[in-house]
Amino acid sequence: MSLVGPMRSCSASARRVSDQRVAAPPLHSLSEEVIMCVPVLWVGKDRDGHITHIGGATATGMPWGLTVGEAVAAIDSRLWDFFTHVGDRYAMVVVRGSGGQRHLTTIPDSWTPNNLDSLPVNPAPLAGLMPGFPLSLPGPSAMAQTRIRSIQVLRNRRWETLFTGDHAVGSSLMIPVPQGFHDGNPPTFRLDVLVPFPAQIGAADPVVLPVVTTDAPEPRRSIEEAGRGWCSIDYVLTHPDGTPDPTKPSRMTEARMHVRPTRSEWRKRRYGCAVTATSINVNCLMGGRTQTGGQAVGFTLVEPTSPPVQPPSDQVTVPGVIGQRLDAALTALWAVPLQVTLIGPVDVNTNLQVESQSPAAGSKVRRNSGVVLTTQRITAPTGVKELRIENRSNRQAALGIWLFDHSTGAWSHETTVDYEATETVSFEDGHLFTVAAIDPQMPYCSTGDPTDVDCVYASPTRQFDGDDDGATLDWTVT
Repeated sequence: MSLVGPMRSCSASARRVSDQRVAAPPLHSLSEEVIMCVPVLWVGKDRDGHITHIGGATATGMPWGLTVGEAVAAIDSRLWDFFTHVGDRYAMVVVRGSGGQRHLTTIPDSWTPNNLDSLPVNPAPLAGLMPGFPLSLPGPSAMAQTRIRSIQVLRNRRWETLFTGDHAVGSSLMIPVPQGFHDGNPPTFRLDVLVPFPAQIGAADPVVLPVVTTDAPEPRRSIEEAGRGWCSIDYVLTHPDGTPDPTKPSRMTEARMHVRPTRSEWRKRRYGCAVTATSINVNCLMGGRTQTGGQAVGFTLVEPTSPPVQPPSDQVTVPGVIGQRLDAALTALWAVPLQVTLIGPVDVNTNLQVESQSPAAGSKVRRNSGVVLTTQRITAPTGVKELRIENRSNRQAALGIWLFDHSTGAWSHETTVDYEATETVSFEDGHLFTVAAIDPQMPYCSTGDPTDVDCVYASPTRQFDGDDDGATLDWTVT
């Protein structure tokens, strides 16, 4: 009697479960994560009824078969997607368990009996034989294994490395580049990638770039002239030493891509590009719908943000120039910029020293305000033996040095001083001279000599009495 009650209770429970689970979810209601590409048509079992093999065949009758261990490895690689179709029930084959206790089951798996258990049992199961074409075509899961291993850019006829690593689908890659990296026309990028094969491989930025062959420069040139980008792909079919590798191309295989950005995208100064991989396996089901499925893995080049340009302040600080030689003082004040008025003796700037200034050093004044300098001579006026001339011309041009001898009433060309060079001219004892620096490239200069005032770039405000025992003075032409 004690057995009857539990048996009736168990039977009732079984009927309720059967009533609730008899109908499988419609195929179109399955989750997008449920990817099904290779149908399992039979299983192999041991004497205890445990599944030991799975297998099937292509539409043309080419058989395939795997042990459970081989199937687990294939599923773990995320390159194969198996499913069952029993009656109106579809289910994806997945791996459960851990360590040495891993086994196969299906999702959704809320039906009784087990989907794999519902398949025919093959008394002589095959092993070690992967599905053949077209079931062997990589599906959407394989597309998600696309990787970027390195990125280089061609600049100044040299390949510069921007990234090396293992950049995968689903993660972002922001590559910092120097300021001005996006200046000029788009360069060519070289990417080493790992992609599924065979599959539709390309690039987008986000415009889908046309694929051209590596050895076809003319199509590339016409595409670039139109402002469009392009990409090319070459599969790596050799060992690192260059010898042919008979195992390549493999299901996930190395390739080298070249990418030329679209001009309009490049000029946005934040260029982004993605390698795209789309399955060509039309037998795959995703979420219960026939889909080929695609994935993309990309990168973005990021220039540092330029700080906003601040407008120049209207207030400037007056530098202190007391005690400085006049030529140095003028250079410092003009650079601020400030206007200068001089009070003092007439002489070359290099023989004058600033005695006082107004406003005082450190004063805040408006830009281009006036500063008054009082000067004094460094060397008392005596005869001058020679004049040492340094060319710091704002025009950065060579200057011809001419002397006017008041005793003869004639000009003479003494020397030419190159920009940033120094030359010396001598004065004849007992003669009075005027000095002029001539720039024949001055606007409206026609003769190239001091008789044409449009040719005179600079002239000291004093004259020089020639004296063999006199001083050597300096004149810096600015």
